[in-house]
Order: sequence, then structure tokens, then C-alpha cells
Amino acid sequence: MTETEDLAIGLALHDSDAEEDVLVQDWSEMAKLVKKANQHALPRRGEKDYEPDGTDAQALLLHTAKETMFGTLRNSLRGSTVKTLIKAYWEDEQHMARIPNARGSFTNTMGKVDKHGQCWLQLHEFVYLVERGTISPYLACTVGDEEKTQEDISLSVQDVYALFSSTQELDEFLVYAHLKRLGFIVMSTDNPPAHVTSFYPPMAQRTSITPSWYSHIHSWLKMPQNLFHLPFYHPLHFLLRRYTSSPQLYEELSQHIPFRKVPQDISGLREERATDVSDSNVKQWKISFNVWKPKSSFKKKTPGLPDFQVVVYNKDNASEQFPTYDEFRNIFHRLDYRFDFLNELDVDDSSWDEHTYTDGVPTLEFMQRNKIAPSQSRSTGDPRKKKARVYPQHITQIRRLKSGYKSFILSVIDDGLVSFVRIAESDFGSSNIWYTASSRPAATNRGNGAGKVTV
Repeated sequence: MTETEDLAIGLALHDSDAEEDVLVQDWSEMAKLVKKANQHALPRRGEKDYEPDGTDAQALLLHTAKETMFGTLRNSLRGSTVKTLIKAYWEDEQHMARIPNARGSFTNTMGKVDKHGQCWLQLHEFVYLVERGTISPYLACTVGDEEKTQEDISLSVQDVYALFSSTQELDEFLVYAHLKRLGFIVMSTDNPPAHVTSFYPPMAQRTSITPSWYSHIHSWLKMPQNLFHLPFYHPLHFLLRRYTSSPQLYEELSQHIPFRKVPQDISGLREERATDVSDSNVKQWKISFNVWKPKSSFKKKTPGLPDFQVVVYNKDNASEQFPTYDEFRNIFHRLDYRFDFLNELDVDDSSWDEHTYTDGVPTLEFMQRNKIAPSQSRSTGDPRKKKARVYPQHITQIRRLKSGYKSFILSVIDDGLVSFVRIAESDFGSSNIWYTASSRPAATNRGNGAGKVTV
């Protein structure tokens, strides 16, 4: 192509783009980067034409840009340097992956380091890091009995996926990878940390376990009105008592409808764990993961109580049915996380350290033994922190019924798609939902939601 033709094409492009003021993507600048060994940053790309105009000038420019782009990609150096290469060897006997010299930020929340300095990864952690390109997978193989020499056998992504031994492992990996991509800190319950934190005291410090039927009878006898009380449906009942409002009827009916009172404070939670005995005939669903919100102060050895707990359910598995009521009760009974409904505790870690146990001893005592600095409260002395909004009583009741008390995350897998459902334990039986707030409260009760009218 002569200089005259180049000049003509340039003038034609200038005339066609003068009105729209569109910049053309120029790959010639990127091609210069191949010749520079020390420069790795790519130039900023230009804008594309809105639509083809059918001119030879645009077609020639597009052909030149494509050739420049493909030439740049063909001549670019690819691969990873020896210093940044992290090899992970899959040990089939342990069903885990081993990293001889682990380095990188992923070690802050993933894997366990043994006394030899080797980091061991679980299968879902191994596959996740391989997909992300952080590590290079290899199969641990020993050649020869006398020399004990090792030969590196590289694994592909297909080979890594073939390491899953069951459908449950694959389902747990899908949930784990999804949560990690969202930014959460995820740890499997099969691989507990070095120091386990629990909200409940150890068995030796709990109250004596009494039969559930005895506790129910004892609580019923404590109410004097239950000793000599005619049933609501008995004919003599209406001769002895008159009802003049709807709340009286509702309150009487609530005493005859069976319900289970949900624990709503610290003492109620610990009393329920100490007295209730789970049925051995009920299927125990596995609580697969403990999940923490991302925070810089997270410690892998002493993570503390998780913010969420996840149960995995595969909808496509014919041998697995949706949990029943008794199975949900069993899951709620085994939950051990940072209960967000407790009004006695603040959101800071310092208040939770006073009510938790680590390795069977109070957390504060454990921190003193191991010379660990206690968590600092983030809300103390911060004037910018907004105070929690105070709602009227009827609004607070509705919000509590919607959010519930104890809860967990049910991860549902449908044709490979992962969705999360929050399952909560609400208390409708002991809530007087027939009351509504008064539209014109008295002057002394204004602002606190104490005025009520009946419906």
C-alpha cells in the first residue's frame, strides 16, 4: 500500500467520523508492547463504531486491527514464573491436597498447616483454587521403592473434577465456590479449627437433664388457672365466664391450641439445649458449612462463632426428600452460631466473648491463658454511629414474626443452580397478633406504642 492510499484512507475516516466523533480501537499501540520486555500494562482501548457503514476504508481498518490483535496474542509470552508458581499435590489416600510451600493471601482463611510447614487443603478448597488459577494441580506419585523419587504428573480441570467421590461432595463444592465468590469466609464442619468456640457451656456445666414430659407437666401445674379450668368447648364454660371482647375469645383459644414456645434469650437457649433430647429415629441433616462475614480480624485457628450455618439440599437427588418438621426441629436444636436476635448482646465481638466458650472454658479465660488480646468494641465513643431505630410495639412484633429467632441457610441445588433460602423459627403461639396499635394514643403513651385498640 502506497503513502497516497494511506493518506486517502485517513482523510476518508476523518470525514466519516467528524460528525459522530468516534474513536477507533487501535491495536497497533498494543503490538508495540510485545517488543518491550519490561512493560506489561495494556493501553486503554478506544470506542467501537456504532454500526458497519459498508465502506472499504472501514473494512480495511477492521482487517488491520484484527491482524494486529492476533499477532499480539500470538507473540505474547504466556505462563507463570517459577517464583510465583504454587504446586499442589493430590494425596489420594488422605483425600486431600498438599502444598509443600504455601504462600498467598488464601492461606489466611483456607487450609491447615502441619508441623512440617505443609498446607493441607480439602477437596472443595483444592478444586476452587485450581479453578481460580491460584495453584497448579499435580498428582502425588512415587516412582521406585529404593530411591523414593517423585514424578510430577500434571492434572487438568477435568481430572480434578473426577476426584469427587460422591454427589454430596460435588454439591458441597458448588455451594462453597458460590459463597467464596460472593466474598464470604467459609469453613467446612468436617474440618473444625484448632480451637472450637461454642455458645453453649460444656456438658459438665449444664443443668441436669430432666424428661421432657416432666418439664411440661411442671410448667402446667405452676399456673393456678389450669388446675380448675373447664375446657373452652364445654357447655358449662360459658355459664361461668362471659366474653365481652374479641381479645378475650382469642386469648382463651390460644390456651387450647398446642404450640411450642421458642427460646428468645440466653437462658432459654441454654435451657432448651440442656433439657431437650433429640429423637434418634429422625434423620440428622448435615450442617455443611460455617460462614463468616468478611473481616480483617479473622483468625483461622480461633475464628469464633460463625454468622451463618448452611445446610445443602439437592432437589434433583431422588433419594433425598425435603426436610420434614421433625427434621427441621433437629436442625434447629443443633445450631450453634451468633444468634442475631439476642437483644442482650451487641453486634461487636467484645460482647460475644463474655457469653461463649472456647475449648470448654470461657472465651475470656481462654484468651488470657493464650495471651490473646480481647476484641475491641467498634461502637464505643463513635459519635457517627447511628442509634438503632425504635419501632412501635406492633411494628416490632410484625418484624419479629417475619424474621423469627433461630435460623439457618438452606442451600437448594436445582439443575446445577444454587439458591439460598433462610429457614427461621418463629413464635406465633405466644404472640398476641390480634392487637393493633391505636391510631390516637394517649399523651402519656405517645411514642412507645403502648396504646392499643381491639379488632
